[in-house]
Amino acid sequence: MKGLSHVFTWEVTRHLRNKQFLIGLLLTPLIFVAFGAIPTLLAYFDRPQQYEYLVVDELGVLDDLRAKLEGSRVALTPHSMDPDALREKVLADNVNGYFVLDRTFVEQGVLPIYVAKLQMRPDALDNALTDLLQEIRLAERSLDSEVLAYVTARPAFIPTTLDVKGENTIGNLPMAIGFSVLLFFLILGSGSMLFMSALQEKRDRMSEVVLSSIGPDALFAGKIAGHFFLGIVQVVVWLAIGLPVAYFLLDIPLGDYITPSLIPAYAVFTLLGYLLFAAIFVGMGGTMDSMETASNLQGMVFMLPALPFFVIGPIIGNPDGAIARFATLFPLTSPVVTILRSGFTVLRTWEWAVAAVLLLLTTAVIIKMAAKIFRVGMLMYGKNPDLRELIRWLRHA
Repeated sequence: MKGLSHVFTWEVTRHLRNKQFLIGLLLTPLIFVAFGAIPTLLAYFDRPQQYEYLVVDELGVLDDLRAKLEGSRVALTPHSMDPDALREKVLADNVNGYFVLDRTFVEQGVLPIYVAKLQMRPDALDNALTDLLQEIRLAERSLDSEVLAYVTARPAFIPTTLDVKGENTIGNLPMAIGFSVLLFFLILGSGSMLFMSALQEKRDRMSEVVLSSIGPDALFAGKIAGHFFLGIVQVVVWLAIGLPVAYFLLDIPLGDYITPSLIPAYAVFTLLGYLLFAAIFVGMGGTMDSMETASNLQGMVFMLPALPFFVIGPIIGNPDGAIARFATLFPLTSPVVTILRSGFTVLRTWEWAVAAVLLLLTTAVIIKMAAKIFRVGMLMYGKNPDLRELIRWLRHA
């Protein structure tokens, strides 16, 4: 196709030389890293709150209680039974509160904790007091505390799905989520650049000059190919920054979450999904004179990449349900949903195949239709076409 390589080179070089593109290229992953790292850094530098309680120990079990709180942020200080002195210290905000360990606590299981104001109480203290009460009651009944721990231990439930070969597939979910997010941002980022590129060239009347030397199909295909390359550059840069941060700073075992056998399938759906939405965006960009004059039909086009978000709930709740299966086969949601759903359930071979074929056929049809709309729209000025006008363009282009 004559001129395609020139359009491809032009689209790539002018964006790689654009300061705004380069700043956004580096700033986007840094923003995500910052959002992920800031809470961790705040928790690291923030000094944890220390708690101190006065204890009137009438049972002689304070040492046992302290042993249970060893390593926690709770300190217990023994005190005599002097209500006035206890009240004064608590109200003076020198300590968090006080309580009395007596027979009432053992027999009734009720322990008033006197504080100056309502505040969060450390879970470690509640757990230690609960264990202490159980041990005292067991000792009074001549039962061993180890028996209680064994009988009352809560089981650990680990959901583990199996594929058709009986292999564990629990590691697919992080990889599926990662690919889905990358695909969404690739479509959104490259699609918006494609749209603005076509819109700007039409608004500045550059399209008339360009189309005098190359065909509209070459311009259309060159734009899509060029911005796909730019999208791949974006993804590579994001991964080059994000993966080392995840592995070295956040201690995420990336090797445990990668399933090499799924990468080819994910790559196919990523490519087809990008081509589908890229064709839609560049086709719509060629029909508009400016963003201010966009019609409702053209505005709705920009909502299409967000359609998968409407079915995330049903996918998580019932990944093998009718809604999840329909979204897997529906071309506008298929790229993101198929990848995401494979992390929650085992997709059968026919589901992968049918979804890929439907997506491929739809992409081919959309590219052909968008090319016709682009061919006519780039030379039409002063009017935003409605649906009837677009259908007429498709018939006669």
